[in-house]
Amino acid sequence: MQSDLRAVLLDLIQVPPRLRGLKDHRVEVLAQDIGFQGLLQPILVQAVAGGFRLVDGAHRLAAVRQLGWTEVAAQVL
Repeated sequence: MQSDLRAVLLDLIQVPPRLRGLKDHRVEVLAQDIGFQGLLQPILVQAVAGGFRLVDGAHRLAAVRQLGWTEVAAQVL
């Protein structure tokens, strides 16, 4: 399976239902860390009609949204 790294607009990312919910404390800690160091590991998304579907990185995605980012580094399948 081939993927490429690129900046993806947050508004184009669909988040499917998750078996486990987000942990607010983890999102807060990640937001602080990302705000300090930047995003060290991109999220993983799949290209779908009209945008992208999140595959991995829900907490990282929530953290960058909390920071007010409009786009995020993502590996696109």
